[in-house]
Amino acid sequence: MHDNESTKHDVEAYLDAAIEIKVPLPFHVKGILQKLLVRIGLKRQRFLTYKLRKIKVGNRERMAIRTAKLPKQIYNDSSIINRVLELSRDHTSDLVYCAAVALQNDENEPEEILLNALKWVDDEFLFDVLTKSVSQIDYKNFLNSIVLLTGIQSLTMKETQ
Repeated sequence: MHDNESTKHDVEAYLDAAIEIKVPLPFHVKGILQKLLVRIGLKRQRFLTYKLRKIKVGNRERMAIRTAKLPKQIYNDSSIINRVLELSRDHTSDLVYCAAVALQNDENEPEEILLNALKWVDDEFLFDVLTKSVSQIDYKNFLNSIVLLTGIQSLTMKETQ
């Protein structure tokens, strides 16, 4: 497998890890015939089955927007989850934008397809992209440039005085 194929496979395997949740459908037994069908196993409880995966960034943002509409008195403002949802509502699009800018890494605005794709990854994946992106910033040379310009500025100020 090539490196890109391996990475894609790892991401897909990670995203496929899920917890199965069964939501029971209403189950009513009316009359003697239905009770008999339940007893012999011909009528059973039915379920809607979902695979609960890590919440995607876009869905976290959607949930945060809805929870912001709830009255404050129904939940504890000091709760960490409430703070996370508040921050999600206000800053998810900024984080997605920064990750897209870093990935595209050219003078153009991020492509819509990339922005949309990043909204539907989970938080760990977005964090990994942002972490790797920030590690690619050449901060040492940036800071050295500032020190150099500050030093030149202080020297020229001394010469003019």
